[in-house]
Amino acid sequence: MKIDELSQGASKALIWSRLDDTYLFILRSDLSKHPLQWDLPGGHVDPGENHRQALYREIVEEIGADLQEEPSILLSETVTEEPRFVMRNYAICVPAQLCYLRSKGV
Repeated sequence: MKIDELSQGASKALIWSRLDDTYLFILRSDLSKHPLQWDLPGGHVDPGENHRQALYREIVEEIGADLQEEPSILLSETVTEEPRFVMRNYAICVPAQLCYLRSKGV
């Protein structure tokens, strides 16, 4: 069995534009578990999803952009034992314009 099949998990992404060295962060809602904190886009893995599928779904939900075609790399993975939880952090490189538009709320 794969680790994903035995665990709860979440994935987040550092989204950046190499062309103009900008980064995308989101400000959590005042109704969220961690209100009004800056964070990376991402979230929990739903049943039947792997970490990358969850990441891209969460990005669409949170910033409205489908980034599945953009290059990404796994930066880190943290695993806790009790309860078992796998957190994966990715980096995704995007065109400069996407970071600018999303940071302006477009």
